[in-house]
Amino acid sequence: LINAKWCLPKSNSALERLLHTPREGDFWQADHIIPVAEGGGGCNLDNLQTLCTPCHQRETAKLRSRLRLGGITNIDNKRKQMDIRTLFF
Repeated sequence: LINAKWCLPKSNSALERLLHTPREGDFWQADHIIPVAEGGGGCNLDNLQTLCTPCHQRETAKLRSRLRLGGITNIDNKRKQMDIRTLFF
């Protein structure tokens, strides 16, 4: 987690809450290996991975950047599917 640039809360009360009453999503989050927006919509377990929260936020930011740039998504080599929305925008 240190390599993921994990930022602990600065206030003692926030740190105490994190340690004593953690909430869902504080440490780990499920992530789609192939984002749904890029054709990974088959929500089975083969397309999911667990990422620490900072890594998931970084991956989500990269995806949003790709989508904002409007680049055509590549054909998914693993599943040979293309996001049909890329053909219309």
